[in-house]
Amino acid sequence: MIANWPPILASADTLDWWLGLDRMHWSDPNAMLSWVHPLHAWQWALIMLAAALVSGASYRHLVAGRLSRGALGVVRAILILFVVALLAGPMILVQDPHTEDDWLFMLVDRSESIMLEDALPVEAADPRGQPISRDRALRAALERHRSLFEDEAFTRNRRIVWLGFDERTYEIGPFAVDWSEPEGQATALRTAIEQTLGRAVGRPIAGIVLMTDGQSPQSTGVELALRLKRRGVPVFAVPLGGDVNRLDVSLSAVEAPQKAFVNDDVPIRAWIRVDPTGAAIDPSALTVRLVDVSTGKVLDEKKAPNIGPDRPVLLTGQWPTQEQVNWRVQVMYDLEREAMHADPDARNNERVVSVEMIDRKIRVLYVEGYPRWEYRFLKTLMVRERSIACSIMLASADRDFAQEGDEPITRLPNSPEEFAPYDVVVWGDVPPDYLSQDQMIMLRDH
Repeated sequence: MIANWPPILASADTLDWWLGLDRMHWSDPNAMLSWVHPLHAWQWALIMLAAALVSGASYRHLVAGRLSRGALGVVRAILILFVVALLAGPMILVQDPHTEDDWLFMLVDRSESIMLEDALPVEAADPRGQPISRDRALRAALERHRSLFEDEAFTRNRRIVWLGFDERTYEIGPFAVDWSEPEGQATALRTAIEQTLGRAVGRPIAGIVLMTDGQSPQSTGVELALRLKRRGVPVFAVPLGGDVNRLDVSLSAVEAPQKAFVNDDVPIRAWIRVDPTGAAIDPSALTVRLVDVSTGKVLDEKKAPNIGPDRPVLLTGQWPTQEQVNWRVQVMYDLEREAMHADPDARNNERVVSVEMIDRKIRVLYVEGYPRWEYRFLKTLMVRERSIACSIMLASADRDFAQEGDEPITRLPNSPEEFAPYDVVVWGDVPPDYLSQDQMIMLRDH
């Protein structure tokens, strides 16, 4: 009987058969021998010399012919080298060359401050000419350099990603004609860079082109700079605006509750910003108003000396019916100035807030650890108050204890839906392990 053995030839196919290679082959031109623990050439030379000396010394006194002793020494030396090679971890390394496009991020500021009219058009020969908005100047500059972004040499092996940012980061059209009007109320510069890096995890980044006026409440910080340096990401800043020094008084932020009760005082806090920072203004010319959008009625008004750019302005409003109301917060700087110094961006002088007016009792959840004096006082106060519907939970009470309150409960809420009805949560002297971690997160979010 003749066995059907494959031909034993010193070829790449034979080695593939011996080593059981099915997905990679020695015949692959990109395949090469590599090692898990690579050794230098001088280390291999020392190992070969040591193997020869050890093998020669092993059969030096053997009673046999010189040829026999030499053959045994050569076999032993080869076995020693084979064991060393196995310990070094031989492997087949197949190089798979792959070209991946690098990413170039174009970060464009889309906050309201970009509408400030303090930039001169390129064609303006007279520096006292009529300034234009920063947004308009940026659009014109990109349009002039449109051919660069369509140049094949510039776009070859490169993916250009256009991102707009204000409080968040989002994709926008590649050219200015496709952009919507900026509506963001803040320029979250650090957040924009961090979210951009998150979009390109595991991808090569050619750079980040940052087009902004730099008016950001966030500090980039050393940590972000080191992170960019470690990843080898260059940042190219394109400053916008500032050609004309124009005074701009605006609202930087407005805070208002989402819900309020009918005929209650609703607190609205507003912050005034002056650009450029540190510019001198006349506080007596400042006025901040709270106006109802539907009727135009002035609900509250503040003037000097109670307002200024260095502190929040507190406005209060009331509404007699249950409905969704829209109130406008306005800042006005009434000092008469030359036309050149008129308000460069009237859009940032007002903000509209929506408040849902509710005509019902205030729902309160009061959780206390044990029946101390404060518990007895608050419990009695809330139960007697006709404008409050309270649920009271005494943590130290027995299971059969009847919990008190207008709307008694037998356990704490276990879901966001169960927390939702409560307008106020009063937390007393309760053991820290009384809440589960999930309940802590729900309470914090609520």
